[in-house]
Amino acid sequence: MSSLPDVYVPFEEDKHGADKPEKRPAWNHQVKSFFLMAAPYFRESPASRWVLAGILMLALLSSFVRVLFSFLMRDFWSALADKQVDEF
Repeated sequence: MSSLPDVYVPFEEDKHGADKPEKRPAWNHQVKSFFLMAAPYFRESPASRWVLAGILMLALLSSFVRVLFSFLMRDFWSALADKQVDEF
């Protein structure tokens, strides 16, 4: 842990109220640690890869549906604001 680069966090006080900067591990170290902990789970269980793929597909589908509804509501409110009865 001592070889990890520390990140300076400005304007944060420590627990005693002194104006000391807090040091914490860099973002890339946190990502690396996450993958080191999660990798064995995905290596042991082939079903876990399918579950992860399913979750990602559901997230993308959810985003697509939100964009679709956004376009529908835009057309609805534009027709309502412009008093276009045939579009409404």
